[in-house]
Amino acid sequence: SRPAPAAVGDFNLDGLPVGVYTAVVTLQDEQGVIISNYAPLAVGQELRLTQSPLVQTVPPGATAVLTTIFTTTRTILTGTVSFAPVVKWSAAFPQAPTYDQVAMMPAVGDVTGDGRPDVVFSSYVGQNYVSDGILRIYQGDTGAPIASVTDPALRVNPLSSPVLVDLDNEGPAEIVTMLSGGGLAAFSGSGQLLYSSVPTFTLAPLQGMMPVAADLDQDGLPEIIVGRFVLNHTLSDLTVLGPASGSETDLLGGIVADVNLDGAPEVIVANTIYAGAGGILHQNLALPGLGSVGVGNFDADLFPEIVLVDPFSNGRLYLLDHQMNLIWGPVAIPTSGSPFSNGGPPTIADFDGDGRAEIGVAGDRHYVVFDGDGSILWQQPTQDLSSGFTGSSVFDFEGDGQAEVVYADETALRVYNGADGAVLFSTPHSSITGYELPVIADVDADGAAEIVLVDNDAFFGSFTGLRVFEADEDSWVNTRQVWHQHAYDVTSVSDDLRVVRQPMPVWLLHNTFRSQAPTPAQGDTYFVELRHHLSPTGTLLLTDTLSPPPL
Repeated sequence: SRPAPAAVGDFNLDGLPVGVYTAVVTLQDEQGVIISNYAPLAVGQELRLTQSPLVQTVPPGATAVLTTIFTTTRTILTGTVSFAPVVKWSAAFPQAPTYDQVAMMPAVGDVTGDGRPDVVFSSYVGQNYVSDGILRIYQGDTGAPIASVTDPALRVNPLSSPVLVDLDNEGPAEIVTMLSGGGLAAFSGSGQLLYSSVPTFTLAPLQGMMPVAADLDQDGLPEIIVGRFVLNHTLSDLTVLGPASGSETDLLGGIVADVNLDGAPEVIVANTIYAGAGGILHQNLALPGLGSVGVGNFDADLFPEIVLVDPFSNGRLYLLDHQMNLIWGPVAIPTSGSPFSNGGPPTIADFDGDGRAEIGVAGDRHYVVFDGDGSILWQQPTQDLSSGFTGSSVFDFEGDGQAEVVYADETALRVYNGADGAVLFSTPHSSITGYELPVIADVDADGAAEIVLVDNDAFFGSFTGLRVFEADEDSWVNTRQVWHQHAYDVTSVSDDLRVVRQPMPVWLLHNTFRSQAPTPAQGDTYFVELRHHLSPTGTLLLTDTLSPPPL
């Protein structure tokens, strides 16, 4: 059995969401062997089988039993929701205090092995945001510094976001990041250098800067992927998957997903899909070779669609099928008219609670949410003329089944209502902006979500460093203690930062990308088993339903 998305709502009609039901469905034969492969089920939805029709062999003259098992978990959301967040802590810099500028996406997870999440980021000095960065590790609950890697020989790329991953599956997790002079390095949670890439490879400052962790060869150990380049878990063996997609390694470095559902992951880089074992699987040279991507399910089949953002040519958005065929696009991202710097990495989620995924993209003048057909659901004015590459994150802070959007431009951090774009919260902020996005995670292990925001004062405002925001009285919904990489999805990494060898396709489970998932505390569990007798011939139509008691 596999967990399903939560159904959230105002079940007692008092105007407040009070709880969720999560359903797990298993089909198994009389020996208890699971015989179905299915997309998980949310309460109130129909079960969709990926193997349909189901075929069960029945010996002549005999009968077999097919059992449908429903397990529903009742969970309760406590507290009242507030969008008046307060600053929980701000980073101080006792080591290398002049290196207090931050313009990258931080990562969250336990890298020290104490069972509590840490916040990992890099900082730079002055306006030098493309080199000479210092890697920093801070306690998530107090903001106390744990380590800063100040060795001049180990400076990191301050625009690149690290990936937190357990490289050897022995715990705790390690930190893998781009070095300032090229190549990758892995550090312990105390800041000790563990590995560096041999041979080293260099990437231009605007190319391939976000490493991704995945088990490409499915040997139980992670690989580190930067665009078409793959390194083993000790960074000692380099594999090139194939020719460049058009601009060496893509703007952000690509993502990993099993797009053809054959059990083996692929690497998606702009207009190209590489097989995890090497070679080009699909490529569409009519599409831009430079851009950022995400995956989601926007139609009735089980295969993902690929969202491609081209930040140049005034910014364009494309939707592609899992073989890189064009579904729609290019759709213009509203812009100030600049031919460059318009369109950050796509965020995919059900923004308006209609049961279908939408696409969020930040441009240089607007944050825009697109429906699955490419039409604009809503847009809000922003200011990001310095890069236009920033990203966003999404989370259902209120537990009402409708997402909120968290986005920071050059001058403000804002939280938008996912349905209509209404501004729920805004606070001053300053950044020259790179590829950063606010991170949503349970940073202090108190069960409730927090927002992690980075600041720099290169050209705008006076904020520097990193701030963690929490809701007053911790009223936000519970969430994971992990946001481990820029190309984050909730199924590819475990809570202890081990990569999942064969993750459940996120587009069939949560249908989100760069979005966080709720983890409410478990309450009562209800178990129902329904048995069906199968004859040697004929077809049995399963019509089982389960109605759990009211919350």
